[in-house]
Amino acid sequence: MWYIAIGAVLFIWLVIAGAVNLATGYRYTKSSLAGLGGVFVTCAAVAQVVARALLPSSSRIIQVLVGIVITVPLFILLGTVMAETWKRSRVIPPLDELEAWRRREEECLARLAEVERELEVLAARQREVEQANREKMDRQWQLRAVVERWEQGGGVARIRATKVQQWQQELAGLSETDLERRRQKLDDLVVGEADPVRREQLQIQRHLVELQVLARTLAQPNRQLDELRQRQGALNAERENLRHGVSRIRQAMNERRRDLRSEGPTRLE
Repeated sequence: MWYIAIGAVLFIWLVIAGAVNLATGYRYTKSSLAGLGGVFVTCAAVAQVVARALLPSSSRIIQVLVGIVITVPLFILLGTVMAETWKRSRVIPPLDELEAWRRREEECLARLAEVERELEVLAARQREVEQANREKMDRQWQLRAVVERWEQGGGVARIRATKVQQWQQELAGLSETDLERRRQKLDDLVVGEADPVRREQLQIQRHLVELQVLARTLAQPNRQLDELRQRQGALNAERENLRHGVSRIRQAMNERRRDLRSEGPTRLE
């Protein structure tokens, strides 16, 4: 009879283990609890039918007790089967979908970080270019002030103004290469000139050459600055699209998680 006792103990252990697993191994929603309730009612009805078939001559109380004994392990077995089937059919595919969304979110965040870094570099470069332009404008203002003071000094303002106008007209017809040659020539003449009056005139001509170069440079559209701003505009648009994309992905993931919580039981990890 010892094997009967061992079998009974093993059966009881399996029933207890199954009950603990069914009670604590899953997260249940209202719909899944309703499904378990239907399984329990079905198991109870089947158990009573089986009890009556096995003990047709026994009293009603005995048949009910035997039915209860049959109901418990049957419910644990079928309830576990239902929970596992529901979990696998309803949860695993969406989890794969969520993982794909998470990967997409990571890709968008990585690209967003790259865009942010590039925008920082472009902003720094733009500040450098704008600073260089401001320095050129400051230099232009300083040179004009020097030329104007020379024009108005010494009591011969009209003569000096005429000379400045003649020099400006002459320089306006020169190319960039000719202007550079003229600047170098004037630098050499200034160094070698002993007469202070003549040296001052040469310096003024040198300033006028530089003013001509600055005027042409500042009058032209700053292609480098335009390219920087155009690239910044494209990156800003991409940044906004990425931010909206990440927001949509997270919203979709949250909505899908809510759907999963309302669909059925899930295994506790």
